[in-house]
Amino acid sequence: MSLILLLFSSSLFLVSCKNKEAEVNNLILELENKDPIIRRKATIKLAQMDKKYSSLATTSLIKALDDGNWNVKNGAAHALKRINSKESTKALSQALPYYLISLKSSNTSVRWHAASGLGYFGKSGVDAIPTLKKIATSDKERSVRNIALFSLRKLNAYK
Repeated sequence: MSLILLLFSSSLFLVSCKNKEAEVNNLILELENKDPIIRRKATIKLAQMDKKYSSLATTSLIKALDDGNWNVKNGAAHALKRINSKESTKALSQALPYYLISLKSSNTSVRWHAASGLGYFGKSGVDAIPTLKKIATSDKERSVRNIALFSLRKLNAYK
């Protein structure tokens, strides 16, 4: 009887693994969708998955860091931080200068999204702390100052 239960639970585990891998493959396809809302939802789902599975999408998430939509870009950063592999950490480190430059934009929305996204960088974003401190105290828009403070709180945990 115990052998039957062991075989049954083993087969359920294999089916579960295959289902998760299929789900990741579907999410990778969604990262290529024309609709930014679908792409953003895919990044959120990948960020919520066990990194054993979400790490299968690392290459696609790295590509999503260059997405034209800030919500997708920041979602990819969040998922990559959670994966926390050498490859994902390196990609976040390479994206850091773009985010820092974006903090100097004249566009409030771009500055807000850049400041928000830096909070997802984890240990890869520690070098942004001095710049975020400056933004948090001197940006002309309160919303940008507030999100910079929020990101600082997240990054300070990695100091």
